Amino acid sequence: MLKKQKIPVKALGDILSNFDLGKIKKIKPFATSGNIAYIIKTNKGEYFLRLSPYGARWRSKKEILAEIELINYLYKNKFPVFVPLLAKNSELVISWRKHYGYIRRIIDGKAKLNPKTREVEIFGKALGTFHNLIKNYRTKNKRNHIWDLKQTKKYFSLLVLII
Repeated sequence: MLKKQKIPVKALGDILSNFDLGKIKKIKPFATSGNIAYIIKTNKGEYFLRLSPYGARWRSKKEILAEIELINYLYKNKFPVFVPLLAKNSELVISWRKHYGYIRRIIDGKAKLNPKTREVEIFGKALGTFHNLIKNYRTKNKRNHIWDLKQTKKYFSLLVLII
């Protein structure tokens, strides 16, 4: 079962000081399906910090680099994504006590509970574009953590036993 994990305030400040985010106005934990995540509001905008947690959702540095490779590939192919920010030391991956992740600008959006047919079509086209872009794409860094059908079934079975 996933447990809510946090970063101590001092460690969070140390991480954020490595980026040119501007003056921090507010830091708010963000609920996810298991990642350690924060929304950071500054005088320069809003940012999203995400780190892998301990446990089933943990990712290695190479796995985070693979994710960043994919994001950069999508960006270069004009797919609408926000790329991770470079730290002052030119690193993309954040590392804190073997939690790895990155910071990017926040995607400002709202859930659409009752989309119109045209909006569903637009989304479908975007999803098709995404799938066509990644169909034969392979990252240099390899992912060990894959949530395929077998893994999903395994973790779902464990969750049912716990509940």
